[in-house]
Amino acid sequence: TYTPYPTYTIPPPSQTPLSAETPSPTLQQPTATQTRGAKPAFTEITKDSAAFSCGGNPSKITISALVSNPDEVYYITLFYKLTEKVTKKETTYQTENLSHKGDDKWSLTLPAASVANPNHWVDTWFTYQLVLQVKETKELIRSDYFTDISFVPCP
Repeated sequence: TYTPYPTYTIPPPSQTPLSAETPSPTLQQPTATQTRGAKPAFTEITKDSAAFSCGGNPSKITISALVSNPDEVYYITLFYKLTEKVTKKETTYQTENLSHKGDDKWSLTLPAASVANPNHWVDTWFTYQLVLQVKETKELIRSDYFTDISFVPCP
């Protein structure tokens, strides 16, 4: 006996030409907005030199910080000390406040002659950390601890 199998015919796809006036999709870029009352944070910390020295060039260093939610920052303080490169002896911390330069930028230029050097070391690291205080909560937020500036103290 013969059993016929059904056959299927696939219709060809319809091809509609694209119009030259078809608008292209527009992409919406997300925007970052600061939330009032949100906790500030350091977004960038920079220095203008990898070294400075008393009586040398450069004889001062500028350290700058960018922060998120700058309206919530009460102040930013630089804590720094000297660490002798060979013996690893350290001075006690000294502090200086950064000045608010507008918007999200804070900055401090520190002359080498103002850095105390009680032991008259010859070759040291200028080690530092920035600390900001939040206005309402008085919470302290600390940056990383940096040991990336070479310093030759005054004799």
